[in-house]
Amino acid sequence: KGIVGDWQNHFTQSDISLFNSYANNLMMRLEYYPENKNDLFSTGKLKSIVIVRIDSIGDALLASSIIEPIKEKFTEVEITVVCQEHTAELYESASLVNKVITIDKKRLGDDANYTTEILSRLKEIEADLVIHSVYSREPLGDEITGEINAKVKIGFWGNLNNISESERDLNNKLYTHIIRDDSSYESELN
Repeated sequence: KGIVGDWQNHFTQSDISLFNSYANNLMMRLEYYPENKNDLFSTGKLKSIVIVRIDSIGDALLASSIIEPIKEKFTEVEITVVCQEHTAELYESASLVNKVITIDKKRLGDDANYTTEILSRLKEIEADLVIHSVYSREPLGDEITGEINAKVKIGFWGNLNNISESERDLNNKLYTHIIRDDSSYESELN
């Protein structure tokens, strides 16, 4: 384990600002029906959010920047994060996160008892909103999102880097809202 807060030394401010610009776009889109005062996204109505981030530390670090704007908009919301064991410390040290549920991706599927235990824990969650904010979705993240009881489930249409087109299309049915990004993709290596 590293030193708490050390992750900040591994990214430039430019990298973090770029990710924040994407995260802020997601947050704006969460106000899906701002003219409807009875909508779930109206301030005060949203009580619990689950964020699914089962990727590795670099992506988890960038994704963690969406927590603060969520908490600013929905001050009373309880935030639960589902993540891999090796990224849990990042979220556990965040004062805005109320609960962290960890998974071991290697054991899921290989260990039937472990898989049953994790799926049972996920099914026990009652949330208003699940955000699976991974752009390059993978089937496991979709399955985890699908297991959580929530009124609204949001995911990205994304790309096909980690999932086949037919599987993505099938898994899209697990979500109540799919965010399409019509902008052109530019690799961070350019």
